[in-house]
Amino acid sequence: MFGSGSMFASAASAASGNLPSPSSLAIILLVAILSYFIATTFFYGSHTVPLPSYKSGFQVQEGFSEAEAFTIPEPTLIPPPESCVNLLGQTILFSFTSPSTTEEGKRDLVELRHMINKLSCFQKDLTSGEFTVSATLKQPFITTHDVEPISETTGRCFAKTLSPRDLDIQMDKWTERGNFLIRRLCTSYSLTNAEVVDVEKKFQAFIREIYDTTRNNCLQKEPLDVSARGPRDPAPFSTQQKTEDYTGYY
Repeated sequence: MFGSGSMFASAASAASGNLPSPSSLAIILLVAILSYFIATTFFYGSHTVPLPSYKSGFQVQEGFSEAEAFTIPEPTLIPPPESCVNLLGQTILFSFTSPSTTEEGKRDLVELRHMINKLSCFQKDLTSGEFTVSATLKQPFITTHDVEPISETTGRCFAKTLSPRDLDIQMDKWTERGNFLIRRLCTSYSLTNAEVVDVEKKFQAFIREIYDTTRNNCLQKEPLDVSARGPRDPAPFSTQQKTEDYTGYY
């Protein structure tokens, strides 16, 4: 009996010797908790990250009534400067006094008013006889119908440095843009066919008047004499009175 008891005690002591120490158990428990936390973070956390916008689209944010999107800013309507408009230009503008039926009608009318006012001021400077850039000095540069600022064109006219080709390019752009604006305005202001024809004829007459004035005042009528000397150019000079006779020696 004592032998079997001693064998049981020795087996128990051997089993207890194979168990890890309390410090080892604490380390194992800490590693297990850390592993569980990392695993749950990577597995469940992937479902909490929002998808990129190219997959999910733009979402409505809190406090906004519309979805996020790109918009084009509304163009600014610049009022035309002080008027130089002649009688023919005024009759063209008076054709569009009724309310516009389209959203673009008001902007198109402002641009057409700019163009007619600008060309009228151009004609006024060229025919004033003062040869100064006055009426066109503060006229705005609008890329849709201008090649260069109108004040520079006026200065080139007075200096006779505007070539016929440059003049034709600028006049073609004014004519094409003006015809385009008039066609749109006739639609926006609901003009009849007879009124459309009348406005187009008036604009063609207005452009022809500006073109004739420009050709008469801007282009060089005679070829420049490049050999002619000006008052500031160097020229040979000698006195008429002889001081001594030349004998052929230094």
